[in-house]
Amino acid sequence: MKTVLKLLGFASILILIATGCQKILDEPSFKVNAEFDAAFVKEWYYGTFKKSSEWLSSVEHGKKIPDWKHPVYKKIGNIKIIEYPLIKANKKIPVLSEKFLPLERVKLSEASVDRIVFVQKNDGKISVRELSFIPEWDYLKSNNFDIIDEVVSNNAKNFIGQLLVNDWSGKQVSKWQIHNGSFKKIKRKIN
Repeated sequence: MKTVLKLLGFASILILIATGCQKILDEPSFKVNAEFDAAFVKEWYYGTFKKSSEWLSSVEHGKKIPDWKHPVYKKIGNIKIIEYPLIKANKKIPVLSEKFLPLERVKLSEASVDRIVFVQKNDGKISVRELSFIPEWDYLKSNNFDIIDEVVSNNAKNFIGQLLVNDWSGKQVSKWQIHNGSFKKIKRKIN
């Protein structure tokens, strides 16, 4: 009887090891030739990015997440981009001008649009960037305080305002002034 129990225990261990090895073998390999689509990006996000130092370095990791139900695919030259709305627990948008009343600042912040983009270049590496579209006040008023369709569906062709580009940790990568689809980079002031 003891021998049968030992054999059953040994067989159970072998089955668990084989199952574990099979799971490792079945995990996706994130190679250059893999199809870069919404399913791939979501799997890459949970399987690779969430384990990276970049994801862990953000003080807001776990407090912001892509809205996986609304992907937008774009291709610019050889660069592939998948964009999603970004849901944040704490929305912080800098309103730089002192000319706005507190209520106007709140409206500007609420109307701004946050997006997350996954960019794959030729070498297969994927970069993650947060985009914040901050409208100008007159533009926002002329669009009844709702600019989401303009930013997403219309690719900001008629948008007037600023675009902040940050890495996942929140560090600013670049800042742009947008006027009807024309982009002008805003240089950072060096103190």
